[in-house]
Amino acid sequence: MEWFDDQVTLRRVKDGSIVRADIQLSAYANDHFFSHWSPDGKLYWENGAYLRLWHSRDNTIVRQVPSQEQDGLHFTPDSKHLAVATPRGLELRDVLTRKLVQTLPGPRAEPFAFAPDGSFAVSCDKDGKIWKWRLK
Repeated sequence: MEWFDDQVTLRRVKDGSIVRADIQLSAYANDHFFSHWSPDGKLYWENGAYLRLWHSRDNTIVRQVPSQEQDGLHFTPDSKHLAVATPRGLELRDVLTRKLVQTLPGPRAEPFAFAPDGSFAVSCDKDGKIWKWRLK
């Protein structure tokens, strides 16, 4: 990513080619722009007033929801699911359909991380307790 005044440009690390240019920061909540790539590089999400899931190949929006409905989003290592932090723990949802795949009960798990092989997720609650969930 590169910033210039009110504009952000997303570039591919591999060759520097532009994925999306001229993203207006003023169009995002509190002038914050967040983006996260799927491990396979095919999708990315951006979070502003809306959470938008994009295909990186042609920059088409796959899904869009108000960002207040989603928080703490991460792709699973296989890029098939998005993990969503909720007050009840983590929810794993299918990337394309948003269908609930698995609920990992516990506290609001933000931040959290996945094992590289996708076999488990870990987080720490506000009291310092470490949570570990086995994934299906």
